[in-house]
Amino acid sequence: MSFTHYANTNAHYRGPSINPAKMRAGGPDAEQYKKWIAAMVRGNVRALPHMDKRPYELCWEPDLQCPPFGNLKIEDLVEWMRIVRGIVKANGPKAVIWGPKCTHNMLWYEKALEAGIGKYIDAISMHLYTGPVPENDNMPQRLRRIRSLARRHTGRDLQVNNTESGCYRQIDVQTQAKKIVRYATILKGEGVRTFLLFYIFDFWEYGHIADYGLFYNPTWPLNHGPKQLYPKPMLPAYATLIRMLTGAKPAGKLGDAADGFYGYAFAREDGEVVLALWNPFRDEEVTFPHAGHGVKVTDMMGGTRYVRAKDGVVTLLLTTEPLYVERAETALGVAPKVARVARPAEYVSARAETCGADATVAVRFANGTDGELEFPVTMESAFGKQRKPLKLPARGEGEVVFVLGPADKGFSTSAPLKGKVGWRVGRRVYFEEVEIGFFAAFPEGDTAARKGPFSNRASVSGKGSDGGKDSAEIALFHSARGLHVKVEVSDAVHSQGNPVDFLWRGDSLQIAFDTAPGYAYEYDEAIMQTRKKVSDMVVALGPNGPEFYRNRTYSERFLPTGRIAPERMHGSTISHVGGKTVYDLMIPWGEFGLSPEEAKPGARLGFSLLVNDLDGKGTKRAYYGLFGGIADESGHNAYGYFTLMQ
Repeated sequence: MSFTHYANTNAHYRGPSINPAKMRAGGPDAEQYKKWIAAMVRGNVRALPHMDKRPYELCWEPDLQCPPFGNLKIEDLVEWMRIVRGIVKANGPKAVIWGPKCTHNMLWYEKALEAGIGKYIDAISMHLYTGPVPENDNMPQRLRRIRSLARRHTGRDLQVNNTESGCYRQIDVQTQAKKIVRYATILKGEGVRTFLLFYIFDFWEYGHIADYGLFYNPTWPLNHGPKQLYPKPMLPAYATLIRMLTGAKPAGKLGDAADGFYGYAFAREDGEVVLALWNPFRDEEVTFPHAGHGVKVTDMMGGTRYVRAKDGVVTLLLTTEPLYVERAETALGVAPKVARVARPAEYVSARAETCGADATVAVRFANGTDGELEFPVTMESAFGKQRKPLKLPARGEGEVVFVLGPADKGFSTSAPLKGKVGWRVGRRVYFEEVEIGFFAAFPEGDTAARKGPFSNRASVSGKGSDGGKDSAEIALFHSARGLHVKVEVSDAVHSQGNPVDFLWRGDSLQIAFDTAPGYAYEYDEAIMQTRKKVSDMVVALGPNGPEFYRNRTYSERFLPTGRIAPERMHGSTISHVGGKTVYDLMIPWGEFGLSPEEAKPGARLGFSLLVNDLDGKGTKRAYYGLFGGIADESGHNAYGYFTLMQ
């Protein structure tokens, strides 16, 4: 339980309101509060005698009570933890202390550990919410960092508990069910001991429906005491997850983005292995060896079927809904090796080009067989549907080119062209959703407005902090020095006075980069996956001039998060004059993990830009931007990209 949260929200509590600063200062109110904590703990001992361990969380999202959100000081919080831990342990012999119960604010978490908070916790607890696509949240890497920081500062391997997390419905209730079940499976597969789902039912919050719930709330106005509840698809999906995996322990990761599917193995107490398998983006076949007759497969909603093995191999079709596979172990506690079924012809890429006066799309394929392949390819988009043949040599690659239309018409830099590529090999038909971007960076000094269908300029607009329409003009250039980003934001009121690590809460830009868009596996030095480097930075005009801060990095060792010294940004300037904020930024290639040699014409770089707007005290932050992935934390799969042009 959380004493501060309980005391502040429970109508039956009649004691004084005590925060960490008041507790540290002492006095009669603090002493009365201590007595109340002791009485609560003794009451739990009497009411819950069956519990071998009784977890207590001594605070509630303290990082959101520290500056700039509140006035809580970390040193006061550490002293609070020391005092309250002593009371709890003295009155509850089986008590275990979880903490610090912060959000996924890793900078704050590290500061709290440096201040000594780790001495007063027996296990880690955090509120690790997920974005729209859980697989894009880098949760395995985040958990490794959470554990390694705790080990560094406490000398102990502490278990990790996620004591609050959920996701908005956002699209439909079926998608909500898929996301939360996949997220919970990832957490369990990565060794997180506790996952408390938020929330039981929908409720009203900040002027809108917070539709996190397992249940619909038919009571109006929505409140926290509904008389009836109606289940969503998430309820049977979550119940199935619990039924299939309760008591099972993680037995290894089976796949991730680089493998073309996601999966974990879990070992039950009797040695039986349960596989959880899915693909969050597309339908994909996988196989694994099996010496028996077949396996039992349970779908996300609890329906079961049996899949027979053929020639010692089981084949399954994976979708965005997880499958649970039983009777698949090769030996007690040992999971089989699962592999994606390679397609005879694999889609490689689709890129925009100029051919004379026309804009074209070149779609590239690879032949994975030892023989020559010939097959039809279709391209369907807003420009119609076309079909062309393609012949590929054995183990070779080739491409087919589709003409879209005149290069000077109908191509937007801010909205990529969406299409679907289809191809038939034998009796099998395959599809791939594609996005073709026409945003580019032109050579420094180039004054051309367009080059064929490509342009280095984009216009974006959205609702500002004052409720009116704001807009921004963006232009990209490149040189040997780096990427030149010019942004002119129409904004009558400039408001920025936040600490450097919270610049995004005021007028600012957030800029995200991906050095290998379309490549699945993120940077991991340990296994030499170093091609894809994802990072983002925030830039703002502060009271003392331009400020630069890196929020995310691919490697703390080579490109640490934190403040970026202005001199590293090659004389970048930011000014606010006449109702416009002008960002004239020269970002060195190395500031997002690229070498000058890699920044050559033809290179494609993942990119997203978010404009944050605040119009002073009492107003609410608003934002709009070019491409996605930042505001909703959906990650690099939602970024757009630009091409370096000659």
